[in-house]
Amino acid sequence: MLAAGGYRSGSTLQYNLVGEYLEQVGSGCRAGYLEGDAAATLLPIWSLVDHVGLAVVKTHYAVTGTAAGAATSWLDLVADGCAVPIMSVRDWRDVAVSMCRKFGLDIAVLGASVLWQDNIREFEAWLAAGALVQRYDDLTADPVGAMAAVASLLGLTWDDDAAERAARAVAVPRALAVQEALATGTYHPRLLLHHDHVATPDGGAWRRWPRRDRRALERLVAPLVERHGGSWEAPPRWAARAS
Repeated sequence: MLAAGGYRSGSTLQYNLVGEYLEQVGSGCRAGYLEGDAAATLLPIWSLVDHVGLAVVKTHYAVTGTAAGAATSWLDLVADGCAVPIMSVRDWRDVAVSMCRKFGLDIAVLGASVLWQDNIREFEAWLAAGALVQRYDDLTADPVGAMAAVASLLGLTWDDDAAERAARAVAVPRALAVQEALATGTYHPRLLLHHDHVATPDGGAWRRWPRRDRRALERLVAPLVERHGGSWEAPPRWAARAS
């Protein structure tokens, strides 16, 4: 299973929710973050992957970055039925603000950056590949429901108690506590949380930006809202597609 959400979209939370549940019920485990060219390495030894049950991987790249030019991509494994992609999506404004904070970019130059352009191309590639799409707001407000949707997709036996334990284990307060204990520049190898991973889990930090920056942000995300939905007042069109 590929937790393939873009940068700052909630992909780490989605990865940990699904991985924690699988570990709670003994059906699989988290396998960490793998780059886009890892599919070519894994394919010849796929029997080892099958041996662990369901392996949950976090990745960002299917067509860009380290996946560009790879002999085998994650999308090839999806097409062959070896992998199932899931993807977190978030208010484009919150994604942009979080990318500016995490990567030290100004909103005026974010749109032209490789990180932003790759992020959009990856989003569209995973969407076209049929990824199960889950909104960040739903991952935080109803984590058990998010896990249930993945369990249904995979045909797994459902365990309410295990889901509740998994939700508590990786909830935002827990993530904040973990990252506070990390030294600058480090990350938690199991949870994949960086020392500065979570800043405004409820979103909306853009509301505190100067008017000039808010206008630049609106110009940046307007084409994405037009192409993919996600109006700022109503649920995105992709949410209806995923349900």
